[in-house]
Amino acid sequence: MSRILTLVCLCMLAASCASTNGSTPISTDTPANHLNRLVDASEGDSLELEGATWAVERSYIAASGRLCKRLRGSSGQLRVGCRNIAREWYLRKPLTHGGPGSAGVSTLRNTDTGGASANTGSNSVQAVDAVSVDESETVDLEDIDVELIETGADSQVQDVITPAADVPAQSLRVRENENLWRFSKRVTGNALNWEKIAQFNQLDNARSISAGQHLRVPVEWLVPGAGN
Repeated sequence: MSRILTLVCLCMLAASCASTNGSTPISTDTPANHLNRLVDASEGDSLELEGATWAVERSYIAASGRLCKRLRGSSGQLRVGCRNIAREWYLRKPLTHGGPGSAGVSTLRNTDTGGASANTGSNSVQAVDAVSVDESETVDLEDIDVELIETGADSQVQDVITPAADVPAQSLRVRENENLWRFSKRVTGNALNWEKIAQFNQLDNARSISAGQHLRVPVEWLVPGAGN
C-alpha cells in the first residue's frame, strides 16, 4: 500500500514540475493582475506575458466603462487587456486582424452571420468566438476598441450621425447599472448601435451616461416596447 502511495506522489510531483517548466499560452480571460507590468505599461512598452512578447498599442476607455489596453504580439496577433471592478487585469479573447498596418478609429457593424467586426479603413478586426450579442457574451465585445474617445479622436469617426429637427426621436431613461452598450441592446435590440446613439446625442465620452439620464433615440431604431 505504501509503495502505491509513493508512486502516486511521485507521478503528481513529476506532473507539477512539467507544468511549471512548460510555456503556458495566453488564454481567454486569463487573470493578469499578478503582472504589475501590465498595470504600469504605457503605449509603446513591450511586455513578456506568460511566455509571449506583447507591445502596448494604446490605452482607452471601452464602451463598458473599463480601462483597457490593446496589445499586439510579436506575430501580429491582438489581445485586449482590461481592468475589472476589483481593479484586476484580464486578457480578453484573441482578435484576428487585417495586419500590423491597421489603424484608425474603428466602428462596429453586424456581419451576415450575426457576429460583429470592426472596420478600420480597408482592414478589419473581428471578434473570435463571439458571434452573438447575447447579454452573457457582451462583456468581450464591449471591450473592443470602438469607444468615442474624449481626447478628440472622436472627430475622426466617419459618417457621424447628428440630431436633426425633422427626425422623429423618443427620449428614453437610462436604467440603474446600465451602460451605453446595454441601453442600446434594450431599446434597439442591437448592442452595437451604442455608437450611433452616442453620436446622435453628441456624447464625447461613451461612459459619461448615468442612471436617470434621458437619451434621444430615433423612433425608427426602436424595438416595440422600448419605452416601457
